[in-house]
Amino acid sequence: MSQREWTTAWMACLAALSLVSCKSGPPPVRMGTAEWYWNAAREQYAAGDFVKTQEHLEKLMDGDSQFKARAASWYVVLLAGMARGSRELADAYEDGAPAAKAQTADFRRTVNDQRRMARHSRSLLAEQINRVQQETDKADKVALEFAFPIGSAAEPPTLINIRKGLLPQDAERASVNRQSIARGIVLQAAAAVGEDPAKAAEMFKAQPLEVPRFVFLHGVADGLVEQSALFNRKKLQEPDKKKILLDLAAGCAKSAGEAAGDDAMKKKIKDLQAKIEKEQKSIGKV
Repeated sequence: MSQREWTTAWMACLAALSLVSCKSGPPPVRMGTAEWYWNAAREQYAAGDFVKTQEHLEKLMDGDSQFKARAASWYVVLLAGMARGSRELADAYEDGAPAAKAQTADFRRTVNDQRRMARHSRSLLAEQINRVQQETDKADKVALEFAFPIGSAAEPPTLINIRKGLLPQDAERASVNRQSIARGIVLQAAAAVGEDPAKAAEMFKAQPLEVPRFVFLHGVADGLVEQSALFNRKKLQEPDKKKILLDLAAGCAKSAGEAAGDDAMKKKIKDLQAKIEKEQKSIGKV
């Protein structure tokens, strides 16, 4: 056999081995399966597309797979953070509206849009709180199997100008929207582990991350109280919605208090419960 024939035969063998190797590997994940939705949620989350992440997680929670419980805890953090970001963005535009003069209508429109988004996120979140409590009822810890969100805990600088009545350009508006939502998720992820954002980011590097259930529920309850402000008389004026969120917060705080081990955490939970009770009394009868 000539050198050229030998080389050709060798290359053919390598190609055949390559085909065999490919066929013997794991099969591709089929679209529409639980594993596919889980992987898609992780990809979209890493890309900063939180709406798509939300949609994929909802598919997992509607089904029955090994990803269901993990998706539920992630979903609660995600939705609470998105709602928080939308509310803070709406508040900034509301603060700036009086000084906006000719652009006041644009400011008011943005306030309404962002509050509508915040209300939608809170409605979805409220539906899942009881499910998460039930699914983790007998567990000492809650798994948070997702990365710490990409974003900053610091308020976007553009919000300062918005509060002064300066309407940003379209590209800048889109950017501050993304930054505000990402910031809300950063703050809620930190609350879920009971730490400040810097420490929380370090904790999330160890995956899968598990936190005591009472810590997670305290963070959820605290977030619900903060989010209930959206329905105050000076904003959406929906005391019935505020009552629902505060009742859910009270339930989470009660469960957290029953499981808390150390005195410092017990005090934090008691302080939160006192805050919830004060807010509940301020509503009156609905």
